[in-house]
Amino acid sequence: DMIATTILFLHKDNILVFCSVAADAIKLSQEEKIECIQDKGDMKHYPQYPALKIARYGRDKKYKGMRIGMDVIIPWVIGYVKSLEHVAIRFITVDAKPDRIKYYEELRFVKNADTDYKKKDDQPVSIRLDLKLPQKT
Repeated sequence: DMIATTILFLHKDNILVFCSVAADAIKLSQEEKIECIQDKGDMKHYPQYPALKIARYGRDKKYKGMRIGMDVIIPWVIGYVKSLEHVAIRFITVDAKPDRIKYYEELRFVKNADTDYKKKDDQPVSIRLDLKLPQKT
């Protein structure tokens, strides 16, 4: 239905990981705009910013603890975004389960502070990675 694209990562003809991505846009609080969009004049007044959402991600249980998300999925998504020559994307977004926030923080994602993203109970938390940050090697 053109909602998301799913990519399969195979290892010896077995599905190692799947990742679904979709177009997204995020709102930033005024403080986030000042922090992220420094010295860009009118950009601080945009109501939303272009993003790519990691909509779904999963891996085979037998590969647990092998850093596949950190070493394969996130670098692949960043490379995918950078390969889109005619589409501007500033952020990668994820609606993370509360118990996975620390995992994403290790990857330099931060929680979105705009009031539209305030967490309620055990609902997913909206987080983002700014692609203008220097990437870890």
